[in-house]
Amino acid sequence: MGKQLVLVGAGHAHLGAFLHLNHFVRSGHKTLVISPHPHYTYSGMGPGVLSGIYKPEQGRVNIQRLVELRGGCFIADTVEGVDVREGRLYLRSGLKVDYDIVSFNIGSRVPVDSFQRLEGQWITAKPMDNFPVARRAILELLKTKEKPRLLVIGGGPAGVEISGNLARLMRDQRASGVISMVAGKRLLKVFPQRTRNLAVRSLSARGVRIFEGQRVTALEPGCAVLNDGQLLDTDYAILASGVQISDLFINSGLDVGPAGGLLVNGTLQAVGHPQIFGGGDCIDFLPGPLTKIGVVAYRQNPVLRDNLQAALEGEALRCFRPRSVYTLMFNLGDNTALYMRGVFSWISRFNFFLKNRIDRRFMTRYQSAERSV
Repeated sequence: MGKQLVLVGAGHAHLGAFLHLNHFVRSGHKTLVISPHPHYTYSGMGPGVLSGIYKPEQGRVNIQRLVELRGGCFIADTVEGVDVREGRLYLRSGLKVDYDIVSFNIGSRVPVDSFQRLEGQWITAKPMDNFPVARRAILELLKTKEKPRLLVIGGGPAGVEISGNLARLMRDQRASGVISMVAGKRLLKVFPQRTRNLAVRSLSARGVRIFEGQRVTALEPGCAVLNDGQLLDTDYAILASGVQISDLFINSGLDVGPAGGLLVNGTLQAVGHPQIFGGGDCIDFLPGPLTKIGVVAYRQNPVLRDNLQAALEGEALRCFRPRSVYTLMFNLGDNTALYMRGVFSWISRFNFFLKNRIDRRFMTRYQSAERSV
């Protein structure tokens, strides 16, 4: 007898399962995807959309079309509760959806609760669809402000890419505004010193002002307030200061990890609930902490896909074995990219050529899947 498989969220870790939906269906199982938006937006191209290197549609996949083409159903909604005993999901719209197997890949959001006030013009770096919104807002600002003051809050990889691509946007518009980055404790604090130095050198050479050892406590119309009382003139701010996981899991009585994510074991199953799976930013991995980067979630793809199939069929599951070293490339906005693998880092135009080629090929694969099985 067929079972009901529900995939909640359209992030990196679910892409393999989406392509595999027709296999679930052919095996006699019903498949349902629930996500607030009918499309997936690729984070690797987001900052490039901000600068204009890419058009928004180049980094977007119509998940609803891809899912329905493979025999699945799609609901544009948000899951707000999980009843583990009944095997039921409660949606924001009031709908109730039963499941035999469910998988969560709902990502994370930028935390804003720590700010005393958030006034004036600002936007968060997540969801990814905020990048074209930010680009339009800055272009409008340039029509009325000769030298706009732009602020990036956060010194992680997202903050670095956003700052570099803002510099590209200003250059292309022949604008002479000020770009500031408040990096928190320090820029790229968990990365090797050489990687940090290269990023600082690239951004500083293009006029980005970097504030380390400081944080923004409030945004007010026209300025940002730092923790030492300093005021930074600000016309528009982009918040990229860390990630925060939804309260869905803890509010539903599921075990969560230190970051508040769904606590999963090596097979990506929720601890104590083998019918629940998870991947990407929304999980805490019991065997050991995982870096919150897209490549980790993408590496979970085949394991999650195979384990969902195995769980439906009552077969043995496989373990996700994270790599100790990942290759990362940051788009710096000036047709160069910062390549990092372990302690080895370098910046070059070739790196951007390689990243661009990989990203476009990645998107072509899934955009082609919108049109054929």
